[in-house]
Amino acid sequence: MSFLNNLLKNSTFKNLVIYILIGGFAFIIDYTVFILTFEYFGINEYIANLIAMNVGAIFSFSFNAFLNFKKTDKLLKRFFSYYIVIVIGMGISTFILSLWGKENIQIGKIVAMAIVSCFQFIFNKIFTFNH
Repeated sequence: MSFLNNLLKNSTFKNLVIYILIGGFAFIIDYTVFILTFEYFGINEYIANLIAMNVGAIFSFSFNAFLNFKKTDKLLKRFFSYYIVIVIGMGISTFILSLWGKENIQIGKIVAMAIVSCFQFIFNKIFTFNH
């Protein structure tokens, strides 16, 4: 039981849990925007992916800065750092989407988002919200 108590008191663990919750909402926003732009508006899947990731990124940054990491100073600098991580994630996501093909693009999007989310938490915890 002390392991669980220690885990619950660990700030990195708390950040991870909240990051996952915020990420879940960002996922819903990102995925919804992707489906709307790709399926309903007929926008190219790669452009739709970039649009969706940007909308999700703005939501995610805002909630992580104010609610999760509580780092509201240097917001422009933090957003720039966050966005660099997002852009790298966009590249990884786009590469993963290219491997799935149009028949499985929705599954590919989910796989890409899961992989990219792990990468982004680590780098945002270390670089964006550390100071």
